[in-house]
Amino acid sequence: MEPKNHDIEPYKILFPIGILCSVIGLSFWILFQSRLINFYPAESHGNLMYFGFLWTFIAGFLMTAVPKMMSTMAVTLAEISVAVSFSFLQIILTIRNETRLSSYLVLFQLLFLLFFLIRRFIISRKFPFAGFIFIPTALLLALSGAIIFITTGNRSLFLLLSGEAFVLNLILGLGSRLVPVISRLPNALLPHQNSNTKESFIGSLIFAILFNATYFMQALDLINLALIARTLIITYALVKYFGLFKNPVKWTVVGVGLKITSTFLALGTLLSIPYFGYSLAGLHVLYIGGFVLITLLISTRVVLAHGGESLDYEISSRKVTAIITCLIMASLLRLLANTHSTSNLVFFSFLFFVAAVALWTTKMLKVETKNR
Repeated sequence: MEPKNHDIEPYKILFPIGILCSVIGLSFWILFQSRLINFYPAESHGNLMYFGFLWTFIAGFLMTAVPKMMSTMAVTLAEISVAVSFSFLQIILTIRNETRLSSYLVLFQLLFLLFFLIRRFIISRKFPFAGFIFIPTALLLALSGAIIFITTGNRSLFLLLSGEAFVLNLILGLGSRLVPVISRLPNALLPHQNSNTKESFIGSLIFAILFNATYFMQALDLINLALIARTLIITYALVKYFGLFKNPVKWTVVGVGLKITSTFLALGTLLSIPYFGYSLAGLHVLYIGGFVLITLLISTRVVLAHGGESLDYEISSRKVTAIITCLIMASLLRLLANTHSTSNLVFFSFLFFVAAVALWTTKMLKVETKNR
């Protein structure tokens, strides 16, 4: 049953919490350099950026969109409360530098999302589109990473599977339907429009297996080969499913941004190949220019559509242009800093990142305030 106060949709609560997580997660480094905290914040920063910032945006999007995509039961107040509780608990644990407990919590965050999806699938008994197969794949792979960490303490595999693989699976799966629509490509199908055929489902399943096989290769220390293969597979997906080189019906700032962030997904993966000597910087390019930028651009559509705002905002918005520019600069500066985490380049990257987040937040608050 829908809660009576269903005007409070999940994204309206979880997106702002995600923004808070990003600011705190980045501030760890500023506080460390200013000697205001006495612990090295690498793990706290990583946990809060993946399992605070991105997780809340992912949860907010899935809990808002999946019931509509699957034409099934709406989110309940109890489910929203659990998601919010997990988000704040993640913040508290990372601020206290309880990174092991914070990492254990990820298992429950993932199980919650899996339970949320299973409840809807039991009623719907269908995937709305072939790329949807990447969602359960992402959750199962992430759960395996969390279990590996709990049983072995292997943090590298944990971040690889529960962090990077989880997010990239969701981007490739959901993006195969959302990116063409938001980019206004010709003949793009809306997320709720069922286009499933046996062939398309099998094709997506094979693609998901091939893509995730690269993570198992990396776990077996075939790192260079795994990353080369992953870069090629991502590039193929960008061209075939995201329409990277297709001209839209109408060019928009958001559409151009989606082409840019798509390129960063492949570029960041390529640069993280150890051979180039930019592994850590490459991962930040993937995260900032890829994960963060595509998250904010897709979330822009969510806020506009659910807030009853005109989608013309996406066409020539100076604010969106500034957000894209800031995150590109943040990515490039972090790349130039490479392994020097205390470099001034990292500080300026931080400023550009915060500016992008602040600009996006002001628009969201304006939409929500207008509709009260």
